[in-house]
Amino acid sequence: MKPPVKAYAERIKKLRKLKNLTQRQLADRLGVDNTTISKWEAGIYEPNSDLLNQLAEIFETTVDDILGRKITLSSTTTEEKEFFFYETEDVQFIARSKKDMTPEDFKHLMELAKKAKEMFDDED
Repeated sequence: MKPPVKAYAERIKKLRKLKNLTQRQLADRLGVDNTTISKWEAGIYEPNSDLLNQLAEIFETTVDDILGRKITLSSTTTEEKEFFFYETEDVQFIARSKKDMTPEDFKHLMELAKKAKEMFDDED
């Protein structure tokens, strides 16, 4: 039986594909060999902290997101909760998936996200 793939491996592959990058293109941007990317995505090697930070910049996300860590909101401020809500993977995916999104489209997306957040906040 194969061991389960590590969370970071799946996330790197998914985020790379969302950015429409090949393993070679990502490797070139990071200054590593493309086999390194392949080994990360297979869960054989884990990127070091410097490379994780570079990946987070390239993918426009956080190191915690790449590593599959969940953020606990119980100890965060209201402002941090707002940031985390609007920076969720789903909201980011929608915003990035529409390449020709106008400022008006983005405003509508954020209004929809705010309404959804209000609905969930009412349940607490």
